[in-house]
Amino acid sequence: MKKDKAKVILLKPRFLAGLKEYGIDDVKVRIYNRKQWINSTKTEYGYGYLGFGICGSVCTAICLSYLNNNFDNQIIVNEPYSFVDGNFAKWLIHLLWPKIEPPIPGSFAGDIIRGIRWFYRSEYSNIEKGKFLPYKSKDSAEYKKSIRDGYPVIMRLNSLDKSISPYGWHWVVGYKYMENQEQTFYQVIDTWGNLAYIDGKLIRHAICFRY
Repeated sequence: MKKDKAKVILLKPRFLAGLKEYGIDDVKVRIYNRKQWINSTKTEYGYGYLGFGICGSVCTAICLSYLNNNFDNQIIVNEPYSFVDGNFAKWLIHLLWPKIEPPIPGSFAGDIIRGIRWFYRSEYSNIEKGKFLPYKSKDSAEYKKSIRDGYPVIMRLNSLDKSISPYGWHWVVGYKYMENQEQTFYQVIDTWGNLAYIDGKLIRHAICFRY
């Protein structure tokens, strides 16, 4: 593939127009583009996120929230909204962050999986044992199956070349995909406030959920 075709695209490119889309409808995920869920240090947001390096925690929070809202409302229980000014997103992200990314920002797949398992065992979840367990995969067929079945996938992007991807090493949430000949493009929540299109070649591995 030519280098210029692997770029992250924020608006749907013309060459994907008319292709069949598989996965979750945009309407169900637009909430996660709101400022509460953006990985940012901008002062006007006022949520106290560290900014750089906590994308793993933000993506995990988004997935748990989505699964709770759409599949099992016992995944998240006993939310003490007063803990952080009544802001659910901030509460959940701050709860997960020390478990996923201590002592400095940045996380690997094992850190995210460990954080999710901790949350399921905590007082904040009443999930049935064995449901929605996270696992690491490098198999794009598994990503696609999960997305087709309506389940989000936490994807690690692995390009430090800014001419290809503005994200560098970054976690995103994949929720839809399209295929153009031998190429697969995933639509993702990028935690920067965008529903972006990501070339599948930029994905190193991902965390799926067994359901």
